[in-house]
Amino acid sequence: MNRKDFMTGAAATSVLMAGCQSVTENRQTKKWQNGASRWPICLDTATLSKDLSLEEKVELAANAGFDAIEPWDRELKNHEDQGKSLSDLKNKITDLGMFVPSVIGMWGALAPEKSVFNKEIEAHKNRMRMVSALGAKHIQVIPKFDRKETLDHDTAAWAYGKVCELAKEYHLEPAVIFLNFVNGLGKMSDAANIARKSGTAKPQIIPDTYHMFLGNSPAHELKSYDKDFIAIFQFADAGPDVNLLVLKV
Repeated sequence: MNRKDFMTGAAATSVLMAGCQSVTENRQTKKWQNGASRWPICLDTATLSKDLSLEEKVELAANAGFDAIEPWDRELKNHEDQGKSLSDLKNKITDLGMFVPSVIGMWGALAPEKSVFNKEIEAHKNRMRMVSALGAKHIQVIPKFDRKETLDHDTAAWAYGKVCELAKEYHLEPAVIFLNFVNGLGKMSDAANIARKSGTAKPQIIPDTYHMFLGNSPAHELKSYDKDFIAIFQFADAGPDVNLLVLKV
């Protein structure tokens, strides 16, 4: 099944809606894509050339018909380093009829040790400040990539809980991601366990078809998650087996 068939399939609707419900306040009545869709279509800005400014990426996304964009923190930093305002960019995104559901992300915030997390609090807070200025609702919480040791879920849950506490000041809802190449965080169930163990009032994760496929996370697992447990849902092009995986939900 190709991407076009998948996006228009009834089975896909149930999965995509689960991922978009938490970012669509009036999801019962709102229509996207000129009324053709019940969920917004969002562009990961990292898929565009690094030579483009974030403003140019916003304009391209709007002209292409996207409902939303998902930038990366480095793009927000570059924007400010050039003396530009993220609040002004937020207004531009709104004027173009788009919004920002999420930003990638809080690098290393799922720290392997409490001391490591504490040393980087100011960096985490600065990322959240930028994300809040852009008007996003979610920020993605990411592990350290330079560790071979298996990520300890108790420590990661503690760190995620701390992130959620810090995020209140910035009116953000952090969500745990999973990456197939990170020991201890390669499956969707790993992210779910960390989020739930954190004790935060509204734990959330971000499913991703690419990492679900490579990490062998069964799609039927989604049925065990309440819709509010899913911040957003990331879909990526890949082989035909990925579509088959999701359609089994």
